[in-house]
Parts: sequence; C-alpha cells; structure tokens
Amino acid sequence: MQHDTRHQDALLVTPGLIPTGCTLHSLTLASSTLECVVENLRSPAVADHLSTHRETNAHLYLFPEDAVEGRAVRLRGRIEALSGPSFRFQHESDTDIAEQTVTTGTGVPRLNDASTIKATRSLYRKHCDRLLGRLIPEFVETALAAIETEQEAAAELREITRLKDMRFILQSRQPRIAEDFVGRFRANTLVLETSTPDGEESQQLELIQQHVFEDWLDLQMVARRFDQAYHNELFALHQLLGQVFGVDLDDRTNPLSPLALCQCLQYTIDRLRLGGDGRRLLYAAFEDALADLWPAAITSLIGDLNRAGFRFLSLDQMPPNWSLRESRNEQKAPPPSQAPEKAPSSPEQHARPANGIGSGSNVLELLEMTHDPERPRGSASVNPLAFQKTIRARRQQLTQRLMEPDNGLSKVLEELVSDDPDLKGHLDHATRSKARIVDTLFDPIRDHNELAPSVREQLTRLQVPIFESLLSSTDLLDDEQHPAREMLNALSELCLTDRGTAKRLESTLVSILEDLTDVSDPESPTFQKAESRLKGLVHQQNQSFLRNSERLAQTLDGKERLRKTRQDVQRRLNETLGGGQVPEVLLNLLGSGWEQVMVLSALRDGRDSQHFQALRETVEQLQDWLAPTETQSGDHTVAQDLESGVMLRYIERELATGGMTTGTQSILADLEKQLSGTEPVTLVRLDHYGGSDTVPLDIMPQTAQDTRWAQRARGLKVGDWVELTSDGGEPRRMRLIWSNEDALRFVFLSPKGMTETGYDLPEFAAKLAAGEAWLIDEQPPSYVEQRLFHIVEDVYKKLNAQVIHDALTGCLHRHDFEKRLQLLLNARNNDAPHTLMIVDIDEFSVINASYGASAGDNTLRRTGKYLIGRSRDTFGDTAVGRIGGNEFALLLEELSLDGSLDLAESIRRDFEQFDFDHNGNRFSATVSIALLPIGDNSVDAGDLLNQGSLAVKSAKHPGGNRIEVARHTTSAAADKTMTRWVSEIDRSLQEGNLYLRAQPIVPVSTDPAAGRKYELLLGLKDSNGVEISPQGYIEAAEQFHRSTKVDLWVVNEVLAWMRQNPETLQGIDTLNVNLSGKSLSNDTFMLGLESSLKANADLAGKLCFEVTETAAVANLHFAADFMRELKRLNCRFALDDFGTGLSSYAYLHKLPVDYIKIDGTFIRDIASNLTNYALVRSINELGHFLDVETIAEYVEDMEIMDTLREIQVDYAQGFGIAKPRPLSNLTPKPGQH
Repeated sequence: MQHDTRHQDALLVTPGLIPTGCTLHSLTLASSTLECVVENLRSPAVADHLSTHRETNAHLYLFPEDAVEGRAVRLRGRIEALSGPSFRFQHESDTDIAEQTVTTGTGVPRLNDASTIKATRSLYRKHCDRLLGRLIPEFVETALAAIETEQEAAAELREITRLKDMRFILQSRQPRIAEDFVGRFRANTLVLETSTPDGEESQQLELIQQHVFEDWLDLQMVARRFDQAYHNELFALHQLLGQVFGVDLDDRTNPLSPLALCQCLQYTIDRLRLGGDGRRLLYAAFEDALADLWPAAITSLIGDLNRAGFRFLSLDQMPPNWSLRESRNEQKAPPPSQAPEKAPSSPEQHARPANGIGSGSNVLELLEMTHDPERPRGSASVNPLAFQKTIRARRQQLTQRLMEPDNGLSKVLEELVSDDPDLKGHLDHATRSKARIVDTLFDPIRDHNELAPSVREQLTRLQVPIFESLLSSTDLLDDEQHPAREMLNALSELCLTDRGTAKRLESTLVSILEDLTDVSDPESPTFQKAESRLKGLVHQQNQSFLRNSERLAQTLDGKERLRKTRQDVQRRLNETLGGGQVPEVLLNLLGSGWEQVMVLSALRDGRDSQHFQALRETVEQLQDWLAPTETQSGDHTVAQDLESGVMLRYIERELATGGMTTGTQSILADLEKQLSGTEPVTLVRLDHYGGSDTVPLDIMPQTAQDTRWAQRARGLKVGDWVELTSDGGEPRRMRLIWSNEDALRFVFLSPKGMTETGYDLPEFAAKLAAGEAWLIDEQPPSYVEQRLFHIVEDVYKKLNAQVIHDALTGCLHRHDFEKRLQLLLNARNNDAPHTLMIVDIDEFSVINASYGASAGDNTLRRTGKYLIGRSRDTFGDTAVGRIGGNEFALLLEELSLDGSLDLAESIRRDFEQFDFDHNGNRFSATVSIALLPIGDNSVDAGDLLNQGSLAVKSAKHPGGNRIEVARHTTSAAADKTMTRWVSEIDRSLQEGNLYLRAQPIVPVSTDPAAGRKYELLLGLKDSNGVEISPQGYIEAAEQFHRSTKVDLWVVNEVLAWMRQNPETLQGIDTLNVNLSGKSLSNDTFMLGLESSLKANADLAGKLCFEVTETAAVANLHFAADFMRELKRLNCRFALDDFGTGLSSYAYLHKLPVDYIKIDGTFIRDIASNLTNYALVRSINELGHFLDVETIAEYVEDMEIMDTLREIQVDYAQGFGIAKPRPLSNLTPKPGQH
C-alpha cells in the first residue's frame, strides 16, 4: 500500500456538467485501486449534485508540473460524498496509471490560495478593461461609417433625416455610450464576484429585457453565431473563470460571453432611446467590432490564466460518456416576454421531440462522421461567420452557377473553392454538410418535371439565403415552427401537387419568391410575409381539393342510388318476365324507355307509390295479353279489346313525360297492331331479365368475402388512407372517398383530388394480399421531416454498408451474407430456382507461405472485386460474401442449376488465366467451386452454408480447380436427430418440458425501477429434467412447420402467468414475446392469438411481440397487417436484430413498431469502433424520427452503457446487465420482498 499526503489542483468531470477545479488530498494506492479525497470544488452545481447522489461516474484530470502543455493524466472512476465539503474518488483497473499518479510531481496548488485567486481576479479585470477600451470606440466608428454609407444610398428625405439624427446622437453621446456599456458590464461582473442569488439576478435581467421580442431575437442571433464559431474558446473560458470566481458559468452568466456583451449593448441602446429602424444597423456594427477584437482578447486571457496555473479541458479531451447538450439547452436565456419570474425549466421540456429528427446538430454530426469518422466528437470547425460573409460577397456568382443544369449547391461550392484557393480553408466538413442539407431539401421541389421554368428559377435562387441562414444557426432543423421550415413545407405542397396547369398560381409563386432572393434572415418581416402568403395559398388549394372530393363523392352517391334502384326495378321485372316466353315487342318497349320511366318513378316517388305500381302493372298486363298462359280463360281478350286503346295512350303519355320519345313510335305502332290482332306476336325465351349485378349476393363465393384481406377491405371507412402501387410500380397515397353500403365497391382519390381509382371487393382484396395496397396513417410527416429523415437514412445505409462488408474484399461478412440468404429462404417463390455457389482459392496457404501475407491479401482483394463484378454484370445486383479465410459465397437468385454451372465454369476458366503480381513476383491461382441448389426443404441459412463448405472441400481433394454439385443429403444420424426433434416438439407442447426465461431490459438514462421490461426466451429440459440448449429445438420447429404452435404455446403460458401474478405484473411495463416469421402470415395462428388476447383484454397491453427485421421484410405486408390488427388490442411491437440495411423509410413507415432493437453485433465494440458508434447513432436517429424507442442488445459492460447514454439510446439489454432467469423467479416467494 502506498500513501501520499498532498495538495494538488485537478479537474473533475461528471456527466452533463462543465469541468470544475478541485484540490486533491490524501492519495492511497492499494493493489490496483487508487483512492483520494477531493476538496474545494469550485462549482456549486457539481458539489450539490455529488452531495445529493450516492455515487456518480466521474473522470479526474491531473496536470503534473512538468507535463507538456495540454497533456493530463486521466483517471476514470466513481465519486461519493463524505462528511462536510469532502468527497472520495476511487479509480480501479489501471495499475500503471495509478502508480504514475502517486509518484508524479504534484505541481503548486492554487485553487485554495487566497492571494493567487485575488491576483488572478485582478488580471481578469485588466483584460476586461483592455477589451472594452478598444471595443466601444471601434463599435462607434464602424456604426458611423455604416450610417454614412446608408445615407449616401438613401433616396427619401425622411430616411436621410433619420440617419443624420442617428449620427448626431452617436457622435455627441459617445462618452455616455461608453459609460452605460461599461456600467452594465461591471454590474454583470459584480454579480459574478458576489454570487448574487437567482432571484436578484432575475430582477436585474428584467431591467435589460424591456423591449420588443424581435429586438431581443436579433441579438440572440449575433450571440449564437459567435457561440458556434468559438464554442471551444467559450468552453475553456467558462471553466477558467468558474475556477477563479467559484461559480457556475454559461453563455448567459459569463460577463465576457458574446451573449452577455450583446445584452450590455442592448441596455446601452435602450438608454439612447433610438427607434427600432436604427437598431439593426448598430447591431451589425457591433458584430463586426466584436469579430475583430473579441477572439484575440479571449485567447490572450485564456493564455494568461493558463500560465497562472489554471487548467482547462477542450471539447475533444472530454470523456465519451460526457455530453453538455442537455445543460446547454437549459442555459439558454428566455425571451423577454417570458423573462420575469420564470421558473426553471423542467427536464421534460428538453426531452426528445415526439415526432422529430431530434436536433439539427445530430443531423450535422452524422453527416460529418461520413466525411471524417476519425474527427473527435465535439471538435471545433472553422469560423462560419467569415464564410457567411464570403458567401454574401459572392451571392450573385453562386446563384448564376446554380442556374446551370445539374448543378447543386455542394457541387458549386466545390467549384468555387477550386477557382479561389483562399476559400479552401473555409469549406470544412460542417459547411459541406449544411450544403448537402440544402440540396436535399430543394432537389425534389426544384427537379419536379411539371414545375414551370420561372418557378424553378426562383427556387434555385432561394437556396442561397436558406444556406446563409443555416450557416448562422441550425434552428431550421430543430424548430418545427421555424419560418424557413414552414415556408419549405408550404412550397412542397404547392409545387409537388398532382394537378393540371395553374398559371395564376405559378405567377403568384414567382412574385413571392422574388421578394426572398436578397433576404438571408428568416426572422425578417419580408420573410414572414412571404411565409404567410404561401400558407394562405396552401389553405386555398386544400379547400379547393376538398370541394372537388365532396363533389365527386356526391356524384358517386347519386350513381350508386341510381344503380341500386335500377337493380331493384330489374329484379321486380325479372319476377314477372324471367323464366318464360316474353313478347319481343314488350322487351323492345322496356329497352327503349319504359324501364327508365320505372326507374325515374322509383327514385322520385318511391317503389311503393301508386305511380310506380301502375307502371309495373302495365308490364304485367301486356305480358298477360300478348303471352297468355294455357290456364287463362278467353275473357281476357274482351278486356284487351276494351282497354288496349286507353293503355296505348297511357304508355305514350308516360314515355313523353319521361322524355323517352326517340325511337318509340315504331315500337308503339307494332304494339298496337299486336294488341288488335292484325299482326302476330313474336315470343322469345327469357331466362333472366336484367344485368349480372341483379344476381343475389348470397350466390357469390363466401370464401371471397371471408378471407383475411377481404375483411380488411370491408373494415375501411370513408376518409381512410391507403398506399396503392401503380402499374409503373410507383406508390401513391390515396384516400377512400366513397364505398357502397355493401362494401363491394371502393373509390379512392389522390390527396389533391386529381386522380380517381376504383376497385371491386375481390380486386381490392387481391391487391392487399399481394402487397400492392397498404393501409396507412392519415397524414405523413411534413416535407422537411421527410427530407431530414432521408439524410439520416442515407447516412445509415452508408455506414451500414461499411459495417456489413469486409474491408479487404468488399464482400459481405459471413453473418450478414447468412442474413441475406435467410431472407431469400423466408420469402422464396417455390417456382423460382435459386443456387448457392461457394468459391474457394486452391492452395491459398502456399501463396501466403511463399510470397507473404500481403500477397495473400492482394489475392483475396482481387478475388472479391472480380466476383462482385461478375455478379453485377450477370444479375445487376446479388449478394457476394466472404464466409471464410479464402472462401467466398454467391447467392444466384432465379438461376437454374444449368445456368449456375455455366457461370461457375466461366469463373473457373477466368481464374486459370489470371496472373497475380506482388512486388515483382508473378504467380497464378485456381479455384474450386461447389453449387448447392436451394430447394423447398432448405430452411436454415447456416446449414446451407455448412453444406456448401463441405462440398467445396470435397472438390479440392483431387487437386482442386474443379466444380462439384452438392446434393441435399442427410446422414442417418442427422435424420434420426431431426426425427427426435419432431417428436420432442410435439411431446414438449403436451408434457411441459418447455419453460420461459426472462431477461431484463433497462432504461439507459432514467430510473431503472420505472416500468420494467423483460424479453421472454424459450427454455428446454430433456426427459430427465436436465436443461439443454433450445437452439436445435427452435430450428427444427421452423423447418417442420411447428413454430406457430410453439409461438401460441408461449403466448398462452405468458397470459396464464400474468393472470396468476397480478401484483408482480403491476411493476412490469412489457413482457416481450418472440414470434417466428411464419406466424405472421398464418391466418389460423392470427385468429387463435386474437381469440386469446380478446379473452384477456386487460393483459394485452402488457405484451410486446418481437419480430426480426429479416422476417418482417420478407413478409412485409403480412407483418404490417398483423401488427396493425394486434395494436388495436393495445399490444406493442419491437423490430428485432435491426441493422441489416434491408429496412428503409418506406418499410419502417409501414410497420407500426414501438421499439427498434439494435443488432448486438454493432453494440459489442461500440465504445472503441467509431464506425459502429456512428452506425448505432444513425439507427437511433432513425428510430427517434419515427417516434420509436430504441433498445441496444449485447450490452456487456458499463463502458458500452456509458456510450449508449451519450448517444441517447433508450433501453439496454445484455449479460452485462443481467442474465436470463426463469419467469417464475420474477414472482417473490412468501415473505420475500
């Protein structure tokens, strides 16, 4: 044991709080554990936090006296409060660093030396006096020059007079300006030195903030631009002054911060009583003066404080589990309308938005990671203020280049840099990322085919002011109510609309956009006026579309009423005429207008009216007269002679009243002749009168009405939204605007009322079953949200491609190739032939031994590149994987065995001809190839790969360079094993050899006791009661179509446990149950599951079903339907093993999941692998954008947990948290708590 009594200054870092100075006392080293006492914490917030928490993760930074500048010894451990103002810090595991800490020189302690603190405060005041002494005169000089420039350009007498008055005030009151500014600054410093309580500070701030909101916002923008440009310097300044004065500082409370200096200016201008028109000129002048003087002054102050012995940490020195984002959000000064007596914001106010991308900084950081993954998180970028001025100076040049075809902002900026090398230093990764965001926001609108050229030109011009706004602030990405964001959403509504020509709308858009060309401030009145006008146009457009849809619905209602009335009239006429001999002249009369007269009467008067009955009796009478039956007496001829004339006149009058006179005269003449007996009656056999729609519904196949998809179709209501796939394969959102009473006909309309599509029930049900129609939510995310998600999705796909592909060969890793193969097996069309090809380099070990490992690497690299190229040339796109050291696999989809043999022979011959060259050494190589047809009995991807590997080894035995076709053969032992598993599955479901295990899923950043979650895993015992691995059991259940039975057993077991343990269940949020892919598309399983859940409706809300990403994508429309139906019963869903790269926005938006479980292969090394770190972060952003929570699997240590906390993943699961235990163990024993 080593013990050292010392007093040494150090820096202490706790999560979410700024580093604070402290003094070490009494270091003790026992074995590998270093323990020390920490005193004299200079941050009240850190001291308060440590005093109220039992233990906290912390990092301690020690700066030896003889260390190189900026170098420090970092200790990672935990800290807890002792009695009084002392704290105990413990560091374990790193013996070398611990011993170095005890034996290293201590340096001179300064934090507890009153004379040093006093001298340093005096040094601070001298720097302040020097800065203010130069800042105020330069500000006045710059403002006077700006006034003179504007005065020369002014054309109106009123404007000239106003500018002269401003100049006079500034010149005559310059001493007063300096006095007020310095007085306000010293008041702020006095508050710092006396640690004024929050209440008093609020009163003083209230004096500063008595002015209009717009005025306050202008200064906020100035301060924010400096904060973004010099955040590293501000971070250091807050730490150093916090140590000197023993307070907690941020941008609002640090007197030297740009925000505090802007508040001093605001106070000074208020005292001058200048009008609002002149304030912005003064603010711009102050910003220029500040940009010239402040950076150098602050750098000088930081250097002097550092030389005086005070230390600080830069952002890139901060530990990975530290984040200042939350505290920075809380430190923003409130707007003046909310400043007086405003309570501190609660943590909920800074929570992740319910349906947003999270924050603009997250999007930018993700993009920057794709540019430079090695750049330290939080490291500084170049000054965006200087680049913004550069862009303003070149605005016209930039706009002209954007007008050229196929030019985007990113491309044009790169061209400008190549033309002007002086700009190269300004175009950093952050600026490139912002340019890419602007391109992504504008591309769909600007490139819309039907957009008028004049509108396209103005939209192109608009990119520059939007880019300038983004250089100043990322509020456009963060704030859903940001003027520029709402304007872009409105433009998308107007420009991407499916409509005919709209010349007036186009000219109005051009006039609005022209006003915005020279505006760079989204808060300006011009910008807000344009936004308001665009919103008005959107409202008018939506109202017009609504009226169109209402008119169409009314028309369809009328048509349906007419159809049903005609159907009923024809049914009644069929009762009179069908199945017998009918006079041809009567059919001609009905066809020429009498049936229509009956339909009009039924619509106008009703089917029970006397008029309708008279029309119907006329038909019956004519049938009796002209086609008498044998049972009729001859008396009817007398009535016919007496009444026929009157009836003919009645028929003629009714036809004329109904407007049915065309073509009826000849028919009436024929009818008169036949009634009088002067012309014979022609009779025809009529089996059925009317169209096919008069067939009763009950003779339609019942199976067509009761299928899963027909039921979904019948469940649609007017107003519901669907996504329909057009004949060209493009998805289109459409709304159901009409359906008949029997739900046998559906009419959909596009969102803007321009496209109408109709389907009968069988046709629409078939579209649902084929995945060509989807039930979707009413409103998609806003346009800007969709484009931001598109950016994150692109980053995810790029990072995912890096992670799942072998860096050496570019081929998929075995794990990921196996997933792709399994996806094909799950979604296989039995009629399509597929083949698995295994390629193995012969004598690869000889190449390594003879020419070295680098020659072997070059051979592998060339082989991978060749196989990928052949696959793309042959198939366009297929999966190529490196599944072993020198073993590759190709997935040949929809290629017969004969075709696969031809391809394999071509690959074998090509390799024979290859010459490999390494460092002047030339050598050749051959390959052996195995082909494995994928048949109906192929279920497990891992087994297929193993069989292929065995087959290729067999091909290598006679010397290699040959092809072998593997057959699906199983040994007698394997057959016996499978037979045993089948009987074991059936027996276990009956005898109870299965049981459930529970593994906890815990929140990453909140109270672990709140809302416990557990994933339920299958456990298995053999006939002797000994626990065995369930892996073979699960694989056999999948292969022999018993997985749905197992799934249903699990659900019933869980429900039974839940009913038996209501008290335990109260503290549980969800129990997660895994479902197989086959269960998603099994109607019988779904009906059984729904029945069980409806019988336990109070428990369904506690269930969360987990489905793997591979299974969900393979059965996408079945999975989406399954989830939607069970979510009606309050069940929840998790997408498991997420990260294959198969999912896209379209997929995720259709799957109504509540959680995404990130594949554990990306989690294991997340703390050390920057690519996996970035990938997991992008997945987390994907989930949060869709309001889906994220769960990390395979969490095995606290370092991983800390990294997940930094990324803001919601939940974690893994052996580092807890291993699975029997579900029965969750229930406390009697007397146990």
